[in-house]
Amino acid sequence: MFESHEFYCTKCGQRTIPLARKSGQIHKKFHLKKLYCIYCKEEINCVEIRNEFEREEFLNNWRLQNEG
Repeated sequence: MFESHEFYCTKCGQRTIPLARKSGQIHKKFHLKKLYCIYCKEEINCVEIRNEFEREEFLNNWRLQNEG
């Protein structure tokens, strides 16, 4: 079985290309993977998001760090 995990760019905060992961292949919370961001036009560390709670936590933290 495979699960689709979302990845968010740590530079711009946008959602990048999702990847399919084996169900048993679990990484730690906010695992970083170097992927190409279509918004930044470069390869950058992206955060793996496994569920809606992690998504909200990441986006809230990203906004706090990047506002002002």
